[in-house]
Amino acid sequence: MKFSTVQLVAAVVVVMSVCLLRESVAHSIHRPLSAPLHSADTDTMVQQVAQHAQNSDIDTDTKLMPDIDTKKNHRDICCLHANILDFYLSNILTTKEKTISRDLKEHGCAIKHYNDHHHSIAFRKKFSEMEEGKGIKKAIGEIDILFTFLKDFCVHA
Repeated sequence: MKFSTVQLVAAVVVVMSVCLLRESVAHSIHRPLSAPLHSADTDTMVQQVAQHAQNSDIDTDTKLMPDIDTKKNHRDICCLHANILDFYLSNILTTKEKTISRDLKEHGCAIKHYNDHHHSIAFRKKFSEMEEGKGIKKAIGEIDILFTFLKDFCVHA
């Protein structure tokens, strides 16, 4: 079977295009917008903190984290959860170090813009309506859910 030069060049172009596309997709899936989101240490700490809070939380009917349509724009889902993370860092964990929030802002996530998002509003409303201490316990118990969304959606697309 003989191939012409044109056919060989066309085959090489197709194969290279497929390889480049595959490489591009692989990089986009695995390139987080914030390194701490894909750190085993972060994962371990988040799971331990969430588990500890869940063990003492008797209110299993209330859920603070919103149900999200994951078919929506990944950037919007990422920034919405970054907004909720910002709320955590300012009101629940009270830390000045906001590495993930800063990283996401540097990648174009206008976190404060999502203050008016209905899911963010619902989260803050549910949190504020809970008895003192219970809201914090519930939020910390759901921090693993928050970080799952951040890890899954805060990547280069």
